[in-house]
Amino acid sequence: MTSFVERPLSFFFVPLDMKAQDTPLHVVNAYLDLATSNGEIYTRVASHHPGGYYVHFTRFPSSVFFVNNLRIKGKIGFAALKTNSLTPLNLHDNASEAYPSVNPNPNAWEFLQNIQYYQYGDYYNISLKNYFRNLSNFWDRVITCAMERHYQEGEQRTFFIPTNDAFKEKFKRYHVNAKTILTNIVEEAMIFPLEGYDVKEDHNCPTLAWAKGHPILVRHNKERSKYCWNNMQKSEPCTPNENTILYSVFVSNGVINFINTTLGLNEEIIQGMQPSEEDDEEGEDDDDVEEEEKEEAIGHNDLRKFAQKVHNVLGPEMFFDIFNNGNFTLVVPDYEKWNESGFDKLREEEKANVLKMHVIQTEHNVRIDEDVIRAATAGMYAKFATLSGHSKLYFDRQGGRRAFITVEGCGVNASVLTNDVNEGHVFFHVIEKVLCIPTDNVAVKLRESFFNFTRTLGSMSFFNDQLRNMDRKFTYFVPSDYAWERAAEQFPEVVRKLQLPDFNFHLQYFLERHLVISDKVFTMKDLLEWTKENDGEIALPTLREYLHIKVEEKYIDYILSWRTQAITVHHDDVLCTNGIIHVLDFPLMEKDDFGAATSYNINFYLHFIILMLFIGRI
Repeated sequence: MTSFVERPLSFFFVPLDMKAQDTPLHVVNAYLDLATSNGEIYTRVASHHPGGYYVHFTRFPSSVFFVNNLRIKGKIGFAALKTNSLTPLNLHDNASEAYPSVNPNPNAWEFLQNIQYYQYGDYYNISLKNYFRNLSNFWDRVITCAMERHYQEGEQRTFFIPTNDAFKEKFKRYHVNAKTILTNIVEEAMIFPLEGYDVKEDHNCPTLAWAKGHPILVRHNKERSKYCWNNMQKSEPCTPNENTILYSVFVSNGVINFINTTLGLNEEIIQGMQPSEEDDEEGEDDDDVEEEEKEEAIGHNDLRKFAQKVHNVLGPEMFFDIFNNGNFTLVVPDYEKWNESGFDKLREEEKANVLKMHVIQTEHNVRIDEDVIRAATAGMYAKFATLSGHSKLYFDRQGGRRAFITVEGCGVNASVLTNDVNEGHVFFHVIEKVLCIPTDNVAVKLRESFFNFTRTLGSMSFFNDQLRNMDRKFTYFVPSDYAWERAAEQFPEVVRKLQLPDFNFHLQYFLERHLVISDKVFTMKDLLEWTKENDGEIALPTLREYLHIKVEEKYIDYILSWRTQAITVHHDDVLCTNGIIHVLDFPLMEKDDFGAATSYNINFYLHFIILMLFIGRI
């Protein structure tokens, strides 16, 4: 960025209106070269005002200069202010009560966070307080979205701050997300109303959203008093005729413009993706809404039904984040499958978790499209974190001449019917059923192909019979067939003996070690949080004793520590009607445990014989 050349000399501004001037503010330690330039350039220099209050210079073509928002005409060392004197940003008397102390030369963040301690001339004392008291909607979202650094950084930024008047009609507080906030910050450009000077009307200024990959710029009129946001993906530019600057405040890193309309909100999405009043009524069937109204809201039937569920269960704020944010990929069930899934019979907490399991959250507008899934599933499955925060979605490719993609969530498998669908800001895939609503008990779920070996062992010892009991809650750590292949390589003698009839008692004890029986199920997230609370090992009740484990999280995997083993949870949270299954990539097994199983069997049978003798004496 081009800037003025600064030298350690004094430069004086001489106001034409000498009333109530702040003399130190009109003196800066810089030599300002006011030579003619064809470009628009900016700089800031510290004044002699207490605290080193910055003043900003803007030079336009044809030797037109502004200091803050006042036009000047100058020569070496002196410049005449053509209107009033500069107004300092002073502290109120109550600033001494603030903790931590208030910066007399604040950046945008410091000013807006401590607004009650600043005064800005007569205008502030009359009405600007009302504006700041009226900023809570937008400013609350700035804090919620953790955008602090964007208001602290930079030197010549323009910050557009909407008042609550912008939210009275169609816009709501939750419509403001991180992208919207970045769209309201212009980088490397000081934009403020110009008095007595016009600039090019078609001038566009990139916002911080532009730097993040969003084609958004701010377009202003000749006087820079009205603005609009310009989406470069659209062929027609916007017309700056609605957004009016109410007042401007200059801070150390730029200028704050208070406006009555929020820039950067996609009105089509706000109006179009909001479920209609008919959608919000309980028991309203899709067939009761005319086709014309459907198209006006959300054209895609499957997406529209999913949007209705999200809005009703998760609330309008999360609804808008999901449907107006490019950082989500949705897996949307066939709209006809919701009724038969039993979704409406679930508790509200369960409904929320089911819906969040259909939302994959990414970053930087990355979309989990068919190409990404096919590349990720080359040779194995691919798993993606969901909005639920703990369980994941697992994608797989089914072979054959007509290969297709399947997705599994919480143990429920579904085929992907339609890939890569776009509507507005929403990117989604259509799947054949609702995920995460179980229909099988633990015993039935073990019939799936990758549980073959564990199911066979359980049948040999009649262990599986109890898994049909609907009066208990089971948390079953099930080794996959791949886990047994690894175990057979590491402990071949142990795995061989487990399959022998002579070791049925031993097998029963071994399987019980993997099965937690309680009045509730334990998700892997539950076990992780419990481990953190205990600061170490936790004890889970099995049929005869306790299973002592520790759970940690590594990237997107859970690691289960048992004795000397660190076992990866291959697949977590497979829901069943009477429990939950966690798939392990290695059994809860050690060499000393079963490797030389002779001593263990002798001890086991010895205890058994003693018990029988004792019973016989009674």
